[in-house]
Amino acid sequence: MDVNHSAEHQLDPFPHYERMRETAPVHFDEQSGSWHVFRYDDVQRALSEYATFSSHMGGDDASGTGQLFSSSLIATDPPRHRQLRSLVTQAFTPKAVDALAPRIAGLTDELLEGIADRGSADLIKELAYPLPVIVISELMGIPRRTVSGSNGGPM
Repeated sequence: MDVNHSAEHQLDPFPHYERMRETAPVHFDEQSGSWHVFRYDDVQRALSEYATFSSHMGGDDASGTGQLFSSSLIATDPPRHRQLRSLVTQAFTPKAVDALAPRIAGLTDELLEGIADRGSADLIKELAYPLPVIVISELMGIPRRTVSGSNGGPM
């Protein structure tokens, strides 16, 4: 299966989605180790039949993203998913999120500073994963400490 990851595809993925609905509506991506489902009815079935189509993500893919997200809300099946989502919904009201915006912007700038000097980065590992962890930790009152990770940035 030819999966085009060009800049054009990233800016406008909809022609790719249309092509996949026609040629491979359910597709296993060996690179990420995940299934991609493109038709509405198939998506509805996968979302509603969690005993058959679990949201659990393993940590076997080479990129390590499955391992990063394996214990997150998106990788949890009902009924635990509903319990966790209820807690998150209560904490992240629109008013609460608006109040967090300046701090999130500051943290984002801080995380991006180290990336800008190098000119490239794994954005999942160095921004998308640590940013919510830091924000949620701060919300819970967990003090932030500096950890030298692979990017040398704060955690």
